[in-house]
Amino acid sequence: MKIPSLKRKEWAARATVARALRDGRLVRPKRCQECHKPSPDSSNGRSTIQAHHHKGYDLPLDVQWLCVKCHRPKDPCARGEAQGSCKLTSREVTAIRKRYRPSLMGPNQGSQPNSLPSLSFEFGVHVSTIHRIVTRVTWRHLK
Repeated sequence: MKIPSLKRKEWAARATVARALRDGRLVRPKRCQECHKPSPDSSNGRSTIQAHHHKGYDLPLDVQWLCVKCHRPKDPCARGEAQGSCKLTSREVTAIRKRYRPSLMGPNQGSQPNSLPSLSFEFGVHVSTIHRIVTRVTWRHLK
């Protein structure tokens, strides 16, 4: 599998920051550099302040330290079809949500049209995938 050059630069920059933190050349601050709020500690006791490469990955140690709330809008993750590993399109997800009808029968008594099992079979994905779509656990960015 060929990895795009931008992704390689991103991984290399993150590794450089991790090594610098480990070696003491960089110190993770306790406050966000944008909102200046203290960072809540994660479950393992580490700071949740994240390094943001605001000038690009060519300057890996030139980072801005941001809390998750400030970092997310600056570094949006790919959603839906853009993220590269999805099996469904936005149009198919919309169709699934419009067509889904909860089954009136028990789970092992056959499947009705537009129930989780029938949609799962039709679209070639697992029943749990259809369930996560209709309950908006996944594909939340679609209306």
